[in-house]
Amino acid sequence: MRPRRGGGLRRAAALAAVAALAVVPVVVAVEVASATGYVLPVDSLGLEPAAGNLTDGFCESTVGTCTLRAAIEEANALKGAPGDVTITVHPSFAGGVIPLDNAVGTRMLTTSPSSGATVTGDAGAYLVVTQPVTIDLGHRIKLQDAAPTTAESASAAVFYLNGPDITVRGVDDTYSSQTTFYVGPQATRVSITDGSVTTPNTDAKRFLVVRGGASNVTLRGYQVSGYGSLGTAADAPTQGWVMVDGATVSPVMDLLVDGNTFTVATPGARCDTSTAAGCTAPAVNFNSAVGQQATRFTFSNNVVRGLNQRGENWHAGIDMGRAKLTDTVISGNTFEDCQMSGADASALIEMNTHSTSSMAVIDGIRIDHNAFSGLRTAVEGGINSGVIRFPGIGGRSRASRRWSTTTSRPARASSGRRRSRGCRPGALPPR
Repeated sequence: MRPRRGGGLRRAAALAAVAALAVVPVVVAVEVASATGYVLPVDSLGLEPAAGNLTDGFCESTVGTCTLRAAIEEANALKGAPGDVTITVHPSFAGGVIPLDNAVGTRMLTTSPSSGATVTGDAGAYLVVTQPVTIDLGHRIKLQDAAPTTAESASAAVFYLNGPDITVRGVDDTYSSQTTFYVGPQATRVSITDGSVTTPNTDAKRFLVVRGGASNVTLRGYQVSGYGSLGTAADAPTQGWVMVDGATVSPVMDLLVDGNTFTVATPGARCDTSTAAGCTAPAVNFNSAVGQQATRFTFSNNVVRGLNQRGENWHAGIDMGRAKLTDTVISGNTFEDCQMSGADASALIEMNTHSTSSMAVIDGIRIDHNAFSGLRTAVEGGINSGVIRFPGIGGRSRASRRWSTTTSRPARASSGRRRSRGCRPGALPPR
C-alpha cells in the first residue's frame, strides 16, 4: 500500500464512525467523500500493472510496489477533476531508468495509436493516460530503449496522452525506437513541460506527435536533441522533433510550442546515424503528407540551433510545405549556427514544396521578431533557399491576403544577426 493525500482522512472518518457504533447502539448514516487530492508516489522501476481496487486511491502493482504504470492505471480509473490526482516519485526512492523492450506484456496499449494517420510506426504504447492527472517525475525517472543500438528494439510510443487536462513535467532522456510523446485525437488541455531529452542515435524516431482532433496542446521548456535523420524526402513521414498529424477530418487546434531549444548534435558534420551527430530534423514538421491541418499554431520564443543541410538538403526549421494552416504565429524565435545548402533546398521557415499542387495553404499568418544568426552555406555560392519562403511559384500563390510580416534579406555571411520585423506585430489583419 502507498500513501495518498486525502485518502487517510476519508479512512479516519470511517473508522471513527465504526467506533461510535460500538459505543452507541444506534443506526447512523456515514457519507464517504469523493476521491479528491490523491498523490500516487512511484517507488519502482518496473512496468507491472496495477492490482486490487483501482479506485481506492492507493497505488499498488501486482508485485506490491508502486510502478509508474500502476499509478497511471489508478489515475485513469479515479477519473478525478483537473488537479485532483498527482503522480510523483516517492521522496525516499532514488529513481533511475525504466528499460523498454518489445515484450507486449509491458505495454498498456498493444495496438497502434496511429491507425488512419500518416505518421505511423508506433506498435502500441507503454503508458496510456486518458484522464486528468499531473505526472511529475522530478527529473528522477527515465524510460529508455533497453537496446538503443538495435533497430526497433522498443517499437511502441512511450507516452500516449489521449484525454483531458493532462500535465507531464520533469521527464528527462526518455525515448523508445519510435515516439516519446504521442498526443491522441481525444486529447485536450495537454501540457508537456520542463525536461531535457538527448537520444544516443537516430533509432528514436520522434519526440512529439500531435494527432488531428487534439486541442490546446502545449510544449514548453524542453531541451531536445537527437531524433535526427539523413534528411531525405523518404524520412519525412517518419522522423522529426515535433510532428503534426492533422491530415484528418479534424485539424490540430491551438498547438503552442514555446520556450524550447532544439539542437543538432555536432552541427556541420554529415549525419552519422549511429551517434546522431550532424543529424537534423525540422523543429516542427507538417510535411508528412499533403493537407496537414492546424488552426492557431504558435511557435514562439524557441531556439533552433545547428540545423544541418550539409549533403542532406531536405530539412527546414519549420516545415509547413504542404499544410493547411489558419491563424499561425511564428514570433520571438532564434535560429542560430544553421548550415544551409547552397542548392535550392528548404528555407528555415518553409511554406513551399516547389509544386503548385502541394504547397501550403495559409489563411492568416504573422512572422515577426525572429533572429537569424551565424547562418552559413555548405558550398560556395551562397544560400539560395532563403530564410523564409512563402507559398508561390511563377507568380502564383495559394496563400490568403491575411499576412503580417516582412522578410529579411537572405543571410549570406557566416556571422552577424538578422531579425524579421513584422510590419504589424499585433493581431492578424482582419479577414
